[in-house]
Order: sequence, then structure tokens, then C-alpha cells
Amino acid sequence: MRINDQNSTGISSSQIGRTQETEAGGRSGRAGGSAAAGDQVELSSLAERLRETSADMPERAAYLRTLSAEIQAGEYQVDAAELGRKIVDSALAERG
Repeated sequence: MRINDQNSTGISSSQIGRTQETEAGGRSGRAGGSAAAGDQVELSSLAERLRETSADMPERAAYLRTLSAEIQAGEYQVDAAELGRKIVDSALAERG
């Protein structure tokens, strides 16, 4: 199974990565500027908490590694009946 993630502009995530690499490489060539002169990154408190939480969950990390390996090997199988039940349960829960 292959997932082709497209954002709202129709550009895939892999294309975005290549674009960002190109832009980063081109910044240092601009007159009078440097790559780090105006760039700044700030993580929200939510992002920080998520990162801390994920570090505290080695079982989850192991599960995700296993899942990723199954997907890469083409061995991941979706239980259609379970998926259907969860979709219906979620829809019913939203209705109240």
C-alpha cells in the first residue's frame, strides 16, 4: 500500500521537502543575508507536551516500529469488520 499525501495546493509532502531543501540552499546565496539571520522556530506548549509524552511511551514506539515494518514489507492487513464497527461507533458517538 502506498500513501500519496497531497496538501490543499496539490503538492505532495515529498515535493515540499525538496522545495524546502532548495530554498534553504538558495538563501545563503542572497545578497546581504545569511541562512540564519531571520529564521526562528518556536514550539507550542502542546508540541512540547506531545514530545515529552511520546518519550514516556516505549510500548507505543515499539508498536509503531512494528506497524511501520509491516507496512514497508506489504504485510499489513486491515480488519475490515473492525474498521467498519469503529467508523459506525464514532459516527454514533458524535450524534450524541
